[in-house]
Amino acid sequence: MPLREWDRILASSPSMPMVLQFMDLELRLYDTDDLRSLSQFITCFPALERFTFGRQYRSWNRSGSSGDGDNLNEIVQCLFRVRTSLKYLCLESAGDCRRGCDEIQSLVEFSSLEVIDVVAFDLWLYTYDNGPDLGDDDKPLDPRVVPMVDLLPPHIRHLSLRLGSRMTVVHALGLLEAKKEQKQVSCLETLHITLTEYSHRPSKSEIDELLETGIKCGVKVIVERESLSGCLWKWKI
Repeated sequence: MPLREWDRILASSPSMPMVLQFMDLELRLYDTDDLRSLSQFITCFPALERFTFGRQYRSWNRSGSSGDGDNLNEIVQCLFRVRTSLKYLCLESAGDCRRGCDEIQSLVEFSSLEVIDVVAFDLWLYTYDNGPDLGDDDKPLDPRVVPMVDLLPPHIRHLSLRLGSRMTVVHALGLLEAKKEQKQVSCLETLHITLTEYSHRPSKSEIDELLETGIKCGVKVIVERESLSGCLWKWKI
């Protein structure tokens, strides 16, 4: 059923709000669907604990990509109604995540959230016009990117970051250092980063430092690099 049909269903029975006691919801939209009805749709699932979002594309545009990415922050804002019950969040990449993927402001208020699987935070700010300088190994952290530790909920246990780059590894190191100093994310157990072939790759020393810091603070760290052929190179503790 198209998501927009829920507006019609809910409007037809305004005195009898639809409440569904589902705790696990996987929502996959087609490329022609938009997010305008998502907020009203979520009100039907007040006890939601697991949410997975993705798109299925039926056509490709002339540029060879599947269109702009979804506004991640808009999706998170729609889920704010279930911030106290949601335990698992997966926002799959769809379209071109360097376009339209507005920065998620914060997941801190999602007090029960333990598992997060999202597009790497540093990628949210990149566009074709002002993307990263892939040849600059000494490029500093982008000051517009909020420290990862300040974006995450207090009880996060498992974090997966997809479409990552060298910046993802550097930001993740800051997250592990915060845990090592017992400042935040004390429950973090697993950190999984998948780097893409086209991204600026971290050096071996940067990956080694990330793995070693994971050992010191008790976090299982896995870093994978996906090639264009779909093969994976893996570093882990």
